[in-house]
Amino acid sequence: MLGRDDSLGVVEDWNALSREVARFPCDVAIVDPAIRGSGTLAELAAFASSHRSLPVVVYTILTPEAMQATVELVKCGVASVVIRGFDDEPGRFRAVLREVSANELSEALLASVAENFAQAPVTLVQAIEQLFRSPLRFRGVTDLATAAG
Repeated sequence: MLGRDDSLGVVEDWNALSREVARFPCDVAIVDPAIRGSGTLAELAAFASSHRSLPVVVYTILTPEAMQATVELVKCGVASVVIRGFDDEPGRFRAVLREVSANELSEALLASVAENFAQAPVTLVQAIEQLFRSPLRFRGVTDLATAAG
């Protein structure tokens, strides 16, 4: 699943994950709330809540306990879930990881420039938001101009 330029770090528990993220740049955290001995769900939820700029992907098995934990994490802002043995084919998993990383960066960038668009026409702002959220829909400036009307 990993590409040549990717690296993977493994941690013992959610507190160790917090320490590692503080020490090393990280593009995404892949967590399994069903792993025993990794800490409590409350600790993982606290991590997700306190690291909102870091995309978190739940990668877990399909059991009632794992799904209950996953629902709790979704309430904390975790938006991506991959179920082992169902939708974890390597190409699909890579696409999920690319998507969450791109979405977080896009939303952060849009939030940082939002005040600059206060006086812009609504259709232009919507077109720019679409450009950042779905870049493959635009092949050039002409597509952006068309979307902006």
